[in-house]
Amino acid sequence: MIKSRIMSRVFWALGASAALSVFYVISRHDVLGAWHNMFQWPVYLWIFGLVVILFSTFLSKRVVACVPVGYIAGFILAALFNTDSKDVGSAMANKGWQIWTISMIAVICAGIVWESICVIQKEKQRRRNEP
Repeated sequence: MIKSRIMSRVFWALGASAALSVFYVISRHDVLGAWHNMFQWPVYLWIFGLVVILFSTFLSKRVVACVPVGYIAGFILAALFNTDSKDVGSAMANKGWQIWTISMIAVICAGIVWESICVIQKEKQRRRNEP
């Protein structure tokens, strides 16, 4: 029983890491990488996502599934709402990386809230079923 739970966590982590890596390669090295011109930031988000997957796997949390979703959702939102502007030094600034990061963190936080709600509901259900 315990061995199957561990294997399940490992498979979820490997699947989420693989999905995150595929999204990273698509957003960094394909045509999309030349489109958004952010060649370092996808690496940082990818590493951050892998760290979140690692910690959530060790803590037995389901947030693992939210990381690749947050990565690609953030990329899509950044593509939709991206703006170019001039910063204080009159250099061109791009808001895409901010939108991408905040969106990814928001999806991960939503996953944490979802996990907490599920745990609370399971505990309430367990208490109702006790004699």
